[in-house]
Amino acid sequence: MLDTFLQRLTKHLSPESWLAFLTFGIPFVVYTYTMSSTWALDTIYAIDSAEMVIAAHTLGIDHPPGHPLYLLFAHLFSRLPFARMDQAVIFTSVFFGALASYLLARCLYEYTRHFFAALVTGWLFAFCRIFWIHATLAEVYTIQLTFLGLFLTLTARWLRESNLPSFFLLVFSLGLAATTNILLVVLLIPAFVYVTIRSGIFLTQGHWQGKTCLKSLFYGLLGLSPFLYIPLRLNQESSFISDFVYLNGYEVQSFRWYWWYLSAEEFTTTKILDTPFTRYPALLISYLESFVQNAGAPTVALTLAGVLAIPITRLRSAAQPANPTRKERRQQATRQRRNAQIPETIWNRLVLPKDKRHVLFETTVLLSFFCTLFPVISYQVPDKDVFFMPSFFFLMALSGLGVHRLLRMLSQWKQKWSKFLSPLALAFPLYLLFTHYPEIVKINADTSVYENRLKRFQALPPNALIIGEDDGHATRYKYFSMVLGLRPDVTVHTLGRLAPRFVNEQSIVLGQNITLSLNVADRLRILQSLLSENPDRPLFAILDDRMPPEFDHFRTRRSSFDPYLLRVEPKPPSETSSEALPVVVAVKNVYYNTFRFTGFQIEGLDGNASRTFPTPIPFSGRTIDGIVQRSELFELAFVVHKTAPNTAKIFAEFAFINDRMEIPTAHGFTAAKQVEILPETLPEQTFLKDQFTFKIPQFIPQGFYTLAVRASQTTEQIQGTYQGKPIRSLVPLKARDSWQGQREYQPLGLLWVQ
Repeated sequence: MLDTFLQRLTKHLSPESWLAFLTFGIPFVVYTYTMSSTWALDTIYAIDSAEMVIAAHTLGIDHPPGHPLYLLFAHLFSRLPFARMDQAVIFTSVFFGALASYLLARCLYEYTRHFFAALVTGWLFAFCRIFWIHATLAEVYTIQLTFLGLFLTLTARWLRESNLPSFFLLVFSLGLAATTNILLVVLLIPAFVYVTIRSGIFLTQGHWQGKTCLKSLFYGLLGLSPFLYIPLRLNQESSFISDFVYLNGYEVQSFRWYWWYLSAEEFTTTKILDTPFTRYPALLISYLESFVQNAGAPTVALTLAGVLAIPITRLRSAAQPANPTRKERRQQATRQRRNAQIPETIWNRLVLPKDKRHVLFETTVLLSFFCTLFPVISYQVPDKDVFFMPSFFFLMALSGLGVHRLLRMLSQWKQKWSKFLSPLALAFPLYLLFTHYPEIVKINADTSVYENRLKRFQALPPNALIIGEDDGHATRYKYFSMVLGLRPDVTVHTLGRLAPRFVNEQSIVLGQNITLSLNVADRLRILQSLLSENPDRPLFAILDDRMPPEFDHFRTRRSSFDPYLLRVEPKPPSETSSEALPVVVAVKNVYYNTFRFTGFQIEGLDGNASRTFPTPIPFSGRTIDGIVQRSELFELAFVVHKTAPNTAKIFAEFAFINDRMEIPTAHGFTAAKQVEILPETLPEQTFLKDQFTFKIPQFIPQGFYTLAVRASQTTEQIQGTYQGKPIRSLVPLKARDSWQGQREYQPLGLLWVQ
């Protein structure tokens, strides 16, 4: 049987060598065979792949919190003779994905000394859906998981052997892990502190070992040394530098900037504190559903067995001490004599080293799981599985403990069954392999997204200028010029780099702060200068559902060759007249004290499906004034009449409100837009007609919506300053007539959104 066959094979190779071959080699072959050939995939897990390829190719700087060690390795791999640069960078994920599989198996072997339990654990991890996907993409996560495996492996070895070199190597590896994602190491600190204190390395005869502490600190700082990559590469003009480096308002390379960059303030939120406790049961169910989807229901059962095995192991260890080696017996006797000389206190119970050091490993795994789960469980975003991966990793380690416990129990129950148990355990990871293989191959074999983007890039007009809000989407265009060297006549800019944010110079009244998004004027100035300085170069903006406000001052329409680009052209000036201006839909009752809305009209800019009707028409039992096609850019024109003198500037929020009096919101988009409608210099009894571009995304539900408006005006109150200019506060205006029991939003017309 399989046990006998392996016994013959191990005569020539040790179990550790066979474990390395099977848990590294087999996943390595599978990942290599199924890896993507390009960064451009139609999946939510490949969002940053283009950025990683560019940064690795140029030895550049990526987005916060920074991943210098990954970029160094990826750059080395990029030197391999692959047909395409992205394949070499993707191969970095292949290698470290297989290495993470081996290290997870090795840590189980270090703890249990059970070959098959370790093998099953490594393969369960390797063929888990979310891990497998990221082992075949140009992403940073596999190297992070590798260091999680190294953390557990060195912890198990340190607890088993109690030698200082193993502990110093553990501290050094944690420092290196921080250079792949410092936030992940912060989450591991409680588990590291726990195992350090409970193992007793810094406490001998009641005294802390200062020399050992200093050596540990030295090795930890040595592990952090790859962070020097960041200041060394920031000033290299030939390198790619993510514009997220500048989206903070702090002087680059200042202490405050490093704190912002390494802590990823740009992306972190206070969701933990904002999430009520009553939501956590539903969030936990969602988390478990995600784990089942990625790891399979059998793995959940094995994980549960591993969790239950922890108290069982502790009880049995207390009742029947393990058979120690001669060295372990001497160490145990030394600890018992030392502990007998120290008074029994609560503190000593907490920090004194224990005789059962091996059981600390299980608690460390469980504590690491909770520490990596709690901060991210409230993340309910499309790619939430990415944030769950570290906690999934520790769940896999717990499932390995469950495999070990079940194999031992069944072997003790039926000794003659032991030769059949190992092949039976291998069925769990093989089930994941054959279940997830078709999906992975289907995703990674589809290169149509890459080919389409390449064709669209090649179809750009000569000397085109492309503007992106940030590098989140712009890198997909920068890749073709910076990595492949295509179309040198095309220039790709990001507003995050051209118009970086600034810290407010003065706090707002009542202790509030001016938000960093107030550089709309700077971005508007940049866009206007690009158009004026390059009159012969076509300017395109990368489409964003949220339509940044600086584009309200231009006419934008979808390009004919790339649906993700908007052609940006000067906006026609607004019309003013002392006589009423023509409009498609006339309204009568939207009055305010100093002005009123007289009408609006909608014109589709893509397929012209969006439009308004001169006369309301019946539709599904109701009368509508127009139709808006989702995902189509449309131009909304409005006419206002200034009826009284007023020196304040007037703003209006145009919103699509459903029958439940809700403005639909999803994916960071709100079906509302605020624009300036009346300058303070407009004469009394003057009509003004202006327009702006808008888009209702596809994910907003179709149905009847009321196009409503809410007005605000500037006041004399100064909130603060921005680059030396005063920021005036806004105050909502009340309409003369009420609508649905309130006087803020006022209806302009009923529309059908299809």
